[in-house]
Amino acid sequence: MPLREKNEKAFEPLVISIGPYHHCKEHLQAMQVQKMKSLKSILDFTGENSVEKYVTALREMEEKIRGFYLENLNIDGEKLVEMMLLDGFFIIERIFLGKNAFANIYGTNVLRDLLLVENQLPFSVLSKLHSMCMNQRGLLGRDSKDIIVESVIFHFDRMVPGQMKPPPPSIARAENLDANHMLGLLHDNVTRTFPRPPSSATASSPWWRRCLAWASRLPFPRWPPCLALARTPPQLQRVVQCSASAPAAVLAGMSEPPNWSFILSATELNEAGIKFQKKEGNFFDIEFQKGVMSIPTLIIDDDTESIFRNFVAYEQCNMGIFSKPFTDYITFMGCLINTGKDVGLLCRCGVLDNWLGDREAVSTMFDGLRDSVLVSPTDFHYSVIFTRVNEHCKRKWNLWKANLSHKYFNTPGALISFLAAVFLLLLTTMQSIYSALAYHYQH
Repeated sequence: MPLREKNEKAFEPLVISIGPYHHCKEHLQAMQVQKMKSLKSILDFTGENSVEKYVTALREMEEKIRGFYLENLNIDGEKLVEMMLLDGFFIIERIFLGKNAFANIYGTNVLRDLLLVENQLPFSVLSKLHSMCMNQRGLLGRDSKDIIVESVIFHFDRMVPGQMKPPPPSIARAENLDANHMLGLLHDNVTRTFPRPPSSATASSPWWRRCLAWASRLPFPRWPPCLALARTPPQLQRVVQCSASAPAAVLAGMSEPPNWSFILSATELNEAGIKFQKKEGNFFDIEFQKGVMSIPTLIIDDDTESIFRNFVAYEQCNMGIFSKPFTDYITFMGCLINTGKDVGLLCRCGVLDNWLGDREAVSTMFDGLRDSVLVSPTDFHYSVIFTRVNEHCKRKWNLWKANLSHKYFNTPGALISFLAAVFLLLLTTMQSIYSALAYHYQH
């Protein structure tokens, strides 16, 4: 089933439409007033009385704008230009000019809506309008895209999992910016700190694995914004089939299976002697050493599912992305979380911070996130951890220790009883030895 059908609400804006896909929805019309206010604010900022030059610039970009969206837009040119102008000025005023626009009750919802894969605006539009505004004021000392990178990361650092740090100047340069919209920029910034797994393709690897490793280094063009997710499930299905499903189709005919397998749930792993603890650092940097799995804390709130679904949809539908941190992460966490009991265990260990309150709701969320998601057998980031965990669970010594711990040390009372029994056994043994020695010396 298509990704969108699993939870359509996760792809639907709550308060504001950006771009053409949700523009006419009635419950979003109230924000059109705010967009007009942003337009007036921009003109006050630049000291202008007319938007004619901005309209002219966008008219010249109309063909490029239509090419950004994978659907054939049933919108006339003037309407499209007006939409790009209002939406672009709204984003520029609220994000790039530092206006405190997210302090009201709609603030978090606006930020959430700007992260939807169907609610994106071409970077070329934002960059053009921003540079024209700055030039009008004589303030543009750097490339407009460089400013966009820093501003977007600054505003969304608390919304997106991962280390949302501005990239170094060498990466943030306009010519190195490989994203087409804000969602892509945030994804690329997270991916920048996401270490690529060691290549599993060596000289002795099967031919198909070496071919995939070689193909992953090719400079595939990025699809515009993968907004074909938007309108109808059949369109999404076609996009997924011709992008993310292509490697799966190749792998389906391979004789050799992946060299890793999925792990058990958190409760089952805990019963096998594996402990969980929280850690600091990169959000996706999960470690497993000496029977201890260290995972950065994930805060789960009302926006978590929407954020994950839109990033995963972006990864699944984009042929140019070979590092898929969000897909790999939800696969990892989905293996750990099968029931509310697993959620409770991870909450007690500090791995999860559940703001939803309902453990079963969290379990259902991760179960749904994994549906219709394709994981690369060769480039799954946590394959090494999965292999180590499964090897740990197969060792009889670890199973014996875990069984002993769960049976005799699971409560303070059981531990005290066990220690008392050992103490009495030692006393009995010592008494027997003393009696034997006394008998020996007497005779």
